[in-house]
Amino acid sequence: MRYTERMQRISIKRVGVEIIDMTKRLWDTDANCQIETIYNLGKAKIKIGSIIFVCREYYPFRPPDVTINGELYKRWMIPPTPRINTMHERYNIIEKMDCYCCLSKANPQVWSPMCKMNDILDEIDNIKRYKRKIRHILIIEEIFKHRSNINEQIIEHIYQYIL
Repeated sequence: MRYTERMQRISIKRVGVEIIDMTKRLWDTDANCQIETIYNLGKAKIKIGSIIFVCREYYPFRPPDVTINGELYKRWMIPPTPRINTMHERYNIIEKMDCYCCLSKANPQVWSPMCKMNDILDEIDNIKRYKRKIRHILIIEEIFKHRSNINEQIIEHIYQYIL
């Protein structure tokens, strides 16, 4: 058996095990989300909602390629502006991080065969929570900027709804 064939078999076997793990995870959290899997030319494409993992024949020895809503995961996780990038320090939303890209499990320098696609899904959930908190803070800042033009009771209702 050639090396590439052996790698493909290892990859397919590992992807199968991880799909079972992800199915258990989705069963517990989101019944509407489905997992689609396509095996083609030595790679597996796994679609979970708007997240797509592409595991090539070298998986699990290298990380899968990940896209979210058609955007590369590495690009999706970067804050769009320096202002948002510094908000986690100012509001203590999360502990100070150097760079999401550098610390991500999807980074080939961080990835190891012990890592799983579920680890990347956990990262995505954490980043979504972080982005949601930032959005809420931006809304509150905007409300308080124009506070004199808005009734106090309305501000209080908005504030309670956001938090």
